[in-house]
Amino acid sequence: MLKGCDGKPSKESFEDEEWIINTYLPLISENYEDEPVTAIKNLVEIASVYGWNKFRELVVMVKTNSQQKLLELVLYIYFLFDVFLLDEFFVESG
Repeated sequence: MLKGCDGKPSKESFEDEEWIINTYLPLISENYEDEPVTAIKNLVEIASVYGWNKFRELVVMVKTNSQQKLLELVLYIYFLFDVFLLDEFFVESG
């Protein structure tokens, strides 16, 4: 979260978070099937900038249908990661 000179959250930070909740995360959820790699990068970018706890707070505030699609994306990421690890395991154990 962005902080003002007095150490309190700035108005800009609230506007940024509102934009992420109302626009950016729903757009990611709507377009992830067409561009899953870009969607993954966008989610990781948000989590990197805001931190994991704030990222979770933002996702909780998104409409339920967008939350469902974001969960599908996370499961897709996990599936790809899991398949990659299994492939590596079988290659190494040869």
